Amino acid sequence: MKKTLITVCALMLGSAFAHQTQTVAGGQYRIVFGLLSEPAFTDQRNGLDLIVQTGQGQPVANLEKSLKVTLISPDGRASRDMTLRAQYNKPGAYTDDIVLTVPGEYTVRVSGFIGDQQINTEFKTHEVKALNTLFFPAQP
Repeated sequence: MKKTLITVCALMLGSAFAHQTQTVAGGQYRIVFGLLSEPAFTDQRNGLDLIVQTGQGQPVANLEKSLKVTLISPDGRASRDMTLRAQYNKPGAYTDDIVLTVPGEYTVRVSGFIGDQQINTEFKTHEVKALNTLFFPAQP
């Protein structure tokens, strides 16, 4: 039973370990970024997982209109402005849905304002892998 509980906890926390944290505005705020489903694969519904906190770890709500998030393709040729919305029952957490279609590392640019502090930072996703790498047996 104890081993099963540890395994379940490790699986639940797995995606949280894939998230990255940056301190902005001279340490006044922390931005945590990842994808809702990690590891990420192409052609699967996924979403941004953007969390904004004060330097003391308190959630910062109501930033849907003051932050701009741009998703940039691995080759840098395509970009998309995301439409942030608050995540249900998770203050300070924001998302938008996306289906990533190309393997590689995507760039996520976060800009705008948190309160009166201007923010401009970037994150790289972990490598998004092609869905067919999971197929077994391999399809022709």
